[in-house]
Amino acid sequence: MSLRICFVASEIAPLAKTGGLADVTGALGRYLHRQGQDVRLFMPFHGGIDTRTLTLEPVAAVQDVALDLGLHGFAFSLHVTSLPGSAVPIYLVSCPALYDRPALYSNAPDEHLRYLLLQRAVLESCQ
Repeated sequence: MSLRICFVASEIAPLAKTGGLADVTGALGRYLHRQGQDVRLFMPFHGGIDTRTLTLEPVAAVQDVALDLGLHGFAFSLHVTSLPGSAVPIYLVSCPALYDRPALYSNAPDEHLRYLLLQRAVLESCQ
Protein backbone atom coordinates (compact mmCIF):
# COMPACT_ATOMS: atom_id res chain seq x y z
CA MET A 1 0.00 0.00 0.00
CA SER A 2 1.49 3.33 -1.03
CA LEU A 3 1.45 6.44 1.12
CA ARG A 4 0.11 9.76 -0.14
CA ILE A 5 2.81 12.29 0.71
CA CYS A 6 2.57 16.06 0.39
CA PHE A 7 6.08 17.50 0.53
CA VAL A 8 6.37 21.29 0.96
CA ALA A 9 9.64 23.20 0.57
CA SER A 10 10.74 26.71 -0.27
CA GLU A 11 13.21 25.39 -2.86
CA ILE A 12 13.60 22.21 -4.91
CA ALA A 13 16.59 21.45 -7.15
CA PRO A 14 16.97 22.02 -10.02
CA LEU A 15 14.13 24.58 -10.19
CA ALA A 16 15.26 26.78 -7.30
CA LYS A 17 18.34 26.30 -5.13
CA THR A 18 20.33 28.23 -2.58
CA GLY A 19 21.73 25.31 -0.62
CA GLY A 20 21.30 21.77 0.61
CA LEU A 21 17.55 21.98 1.25
CA ALA A 22 16.87 22.05 -2.49
CA ASP A 23 19.09 19.01 -3.11
CA VAL A 24 17.52 16.98 -0.31
CA THR A 25 13.98 17.85 -1.36
CA GLY A 26 14.54 16.87 -4.99
CA ALA A 27 16.41 13.67 -4.13
CA LEU A 28 13.96 12.57 -1.44
CA GLY A 29 11.00 13.20 -3.75
CA ARG A 30 12.58 11.02 -6.44
CA TYR A 31 13.49 8.30 -3.92
CA LEU A 32 10.00 8.10 -2.42
CA HIS A 33 8.45 7.99 -5.90
CA ARG A 34 10.78 5.13 -6.94
CA GLN A 35 9.69 3.28 -3.79
CA GLY A 36 6.09 3.42 -5.04
CA GLN A 37 4.85 6.27 -2.88
CA ASP A 38 2.37 8.85 -4.21
CA VAL A 39 4.54 11.89 -3.51
CA ARG A 40 3.70 15.42 -4.62
CA LEU A 41 6.09 18.30 -4.17
CA PHE A 42 4.94 21.89 -3.57
CA MET A 43 7.01 25.04 -3.72
CA PRO A 44 6.56 28.74 -4.50
CA PHE A 45 6.55 29.74 -8.17
CA HIS A 46 9.59 31.97 -7.69
CA GLY A 47 10.16 34.63 -10.32
CA GLY A 48 13.63 33.30 -11.07
CA ILE A 49 12.53 29.79 -12.10
CA ASP A 50 13.60 29.07 -15.67
CA THR A 51 10.43 27.70 -17.27
CA ARG A 52 11.81 27.29 -20.80
CA THR A 53 12.39 23.54 -20.39
CA LEU A 54 9.32 22.85 -18.24
CA THR A 55 5.88 21.78 -19.36
CA LEU A 56 3.61 23.80 -17.07
CA GLU A 57 -0.09 23.11 -16.78
CA PRO A 58 -2.48 25.20 -14.72
CA VAL A 59 -4.47 23.17 -12.19
CA ALA A 60 -7.99 24.08 -13.32
CA ALA A 61 -9.66 23.81 -9.91
CA VAL A 62 -7.02 25.98 -8.23
CA GLN A 63 -6.81 29.27 -10.11
CA ASP A 64 -7.12 32.74 -8.55
CA VAL A 65 -8.10 31.37 -5.14
CA ALA A 66 -8.63 34.18 -2.64
CA LEU A 67 -6.72 33.77 0.61
CA ASP A 68 -6.60 36.14 3.56
CA LEU A 69 -3.64 36.26 5.91
CA GLY A 70 -4.78 38.49 8.71
CA LEU A 71 -5.41 41.92 7.20
CA HIS A 72 -3.67 40.98 3.94
CA GLY A 73 -5.60 39.61 0.99
CA PHE A 74 -3.93 37.58 -1.75
CA ALA A 75 -4.88 35.26 -4.58
CA PHE A 76 -2.92 32.17 -5.59
CA SER A 77 -2.97 29.66 -8.42
CA LEU A 78 -1.34 26.27 -8.92
CA HIS A 79 0.67 25.07 -11.88
CA VAL A 80 1.99 21.54 -12.18
CA THR A 81 5.08 20.21 -13.89
CA SER A 82 7.37 17.23 -13.35
CA LEU A 83 10.61 17.22 -11.47
CA PRO A 84 13.13 17.18 -14.36
CA GLY A 85 14.27 13.65 -15.15
CA SER A 86 11.38 12.02 -13.31
CA ALA A 87 7.62 11.62 -13.15
CA VAL A 88 7.40 13.31 -9.74
CA PRO A 89 4.82 16.12 -9.87
CA ILE A 90 5.82 19.55 -8.60
CA TYR A 91 3.02 21.98 -7.86
CA LEU A 92 4.15 25.59 -8.12
CA VAL A 93 2.19 28.01 -5.96
CA SER A 94 1.84 31.21 -7.95
CA CYS A 95 1.28 34.49 -6.15
CA PRO A 96 3.21 37.17 -8.06
CA ALA A 97 2.72 39.73 -5.29
CA LEU A 98 4.85 37.55 -3.01
CA TYR A 99 7.01 35.33 -5.24
CA ASP A 100 7.90 37.37 -8.31
CA ARG A 101 11.17 38.64 -6.85
CA PRO A 102 14.81 38.45 -7.89
CA ALA A 103 15.88 36.28 -4.92
CA LEU A 104 14.37 33.28 -3.12
CA TYR A 105 14.83 34.87 0.30
CA SER A 106 15.04 38.48 1.40
CA ASN A 107 14.76 40.83 4.34
CA ALA A 108 11.54 42.35 2.97
CA PRO A 109 8.97 43.29 5.60
CA ASP A 110 6.49 40.77 4.12
CA GLU A 111 8.88 37.79 4.07
CA HIS A 112 6.83 35.98 6.70
CA LEU A 113 3.71 36.32 4.54
CA ARG A 114 5.44 34.55 1.65
CA TYR A 115 5.77 31.33 3.63
CA LEU A 116 2.48 31.66 5.49
CA LEU A 117 0.79 31.84 2.09
CA LEU A 118 2.74 28.79 0.88
CA GLN A 119 1.57 26.67 3.81
CA ARG A 120 -2.04 27.84 3.63
CA ALA A 121 -2.16 27.45 -0.16
CA VAL A 122 -0.91 23.87 0.09
CA LEU A 123 -3.42 23.02 2.83
CA GLU A 124 -6.26 24.51 0.75
CA SER A 125 -5.04 22.72 -2.39
CA CYS A 126 -4.90 19.32 -0.69
CA GLN A 127 -8.59 19.46 0.17
